[in-house]
Amino acid sequence: MKKDTKSYRILIVESNEKVLISLKKLLLKRIVDPIIINAVDFKSAKMLFSQEDYDVILLDLNLSDRKGQQLLDDFGKENFSKTILLAELQDSELTRYAISKGVSDYLEKSELSSRLLYKSIVYSIERRKNIAKLQESEKRFSNLFYLNPQPMYVFDFKTLQFLRVNDAMLKQYGYSIAEFLDMTLLDIRPKNQISAFKKAFKYLESYDRLVTADEYQHQKKNGETFYVEISCNIIHDDGKKCGLVTAVDVTERLNYLKTIEERNQRLQDIAFTQSHIVRAPLANMMGILYLIRDFDLKAEEGEELFRNFINCGEELDKSIKEIVLKSNFFEAK
Repeated sequence: MKKDTKSYRILIVESNEKVLISLKKLLLKRIVDPIIINAVDFKSAKMLFSQEDYDVILLDLNLSDRKGQQLLDDFGKENFSKTILLAELQDSELTRYAISKGVSDYLEKSELSSRLLYKSIVYSIERRKNIAKLQESEKRFSNLFYLNPQPMYVFDFKTLQFLRVNDAMLKQYGYSIAEFLDMTLLDIRPKNQISAFKKAFKYLESYDRLVTADEYQHQKKNGETFYVEISCNIIHDDGKKCGLVTAVDVTERLNYLKTIEERNQRLQDIAFTQSHIVRAPLANMMGILYLIRDFDLKAEEGEELFRNFINCGEELDKSIKEIVLKSNFFEAK
């Protein structure tokens, strides 16, 4: 049987010398060179694990200065994840309590073997590593959520209740955390937008996994309305179907696009004026000029042509002034 060559720091909290010797023998069968520290009572154990860190703690439930539930309560939850209980058969109710509080595992002294003990130690260490990774992942998610510069919130799909909101959400909407947690998604929408929202929300209700984005109108606590681009991811939190939402304020962008569209329309109006209204009197003037060549301007028909020419010129002048006014208005905008 190949032994484990990893370095393990193991604290054995056991007052029975025979049990201690037996545990050391079992450990040496599976681990090449474990570092084993022994404490015979709760007081000395507490001093040891407060001074140094251990990979695993083997804890007897019946010590001279602490026993049973009192021992567990005084032991400290921060040490439970690395603790394996050494229990008697009659301690089953107590071991269940300990496991519910976060103790890694328990072993009955009467059934101890090197394989079972080693397996429990490795499981305890790996479980703690996985928990640490999960906690780190949750911390990263929490930071991404709460420190995100864009407003974000989590809501309950069934009740539409806000479950979590980040700091940017508080600043953007003007509500406190307590106020948000007492509100639903309907409370941040203008009344005339609620019907459209309910219609859109029905589409999301039929999906369990979905990422969707759209633009909606929201309302701040002070009554001010603004436009947001909503990105919603459907997630499951504690067995509940929830929505993870990012709400980006796009009011400025939409206003900018509206301004561009209005300017484009004015440019089209100016282009139409140039191509139609200006060219009409100009074409008339050109036609009159060609006719003047064949008429005597002092004759009655010549005088009429001359009057028409002047009218066309005045009409052209008026059209040009209108174009200048529109251009000035465009520049002012």
